[in-house]
Amino acid sequence: MATFHISETEAAEDFRPRLLSESIATAKKHAEELGYEPRMDPEFAADLEEIIRDRAGSFRPEWHTEEG
Repeated sequence: MATFHISETEAAEDFRPRLLSESIATAKKHAEELGYEPRMDPEFAADLEEIIRDRAGSFRPEWHTEEG
């Protein structure tokens, strides 16, 4: 599994709310640069699925807009 290192500047610029479509586009670009698609750790994937499942009932329209 690869380890990513980023500077404080990159973190400050990159850790902002973004649309899912933006995240997918970034992941695809990164995979093209690597020449392969990174895979999620199975335990992390299970945790993420649980988080998404638990949040399914808390839909908030403002989370799904450019301004939200």
